[in-house]
Amino acid sequence: MWDERSIQIGIHVVRGLFPGLQDRPETLAATDAWLSEHASAAPALRRLVLEARDDLARALRAQECDGPAS
Repeated sequence: MWDERSIQIGIHVVRGLFPGLQDRPETLAATDAWLSEHASAAPALRRLVLEARDDLARALRAQECDGPAS
């Protein structure tokens, strides 16, 4: 896909398929595992997944700061 489609298509695919709303530590661990196992993936794909991973990690840190819901 990365050789045949525009980066804009790739952005929509990754953002649409990344489980960013599953804001659990397990999702972050699964993303880290995927990144480790796919070191040779297309650079654009890795960058998009890394960005989504960073957004997820930031959300998890914010939830920790907020504490448990009352």
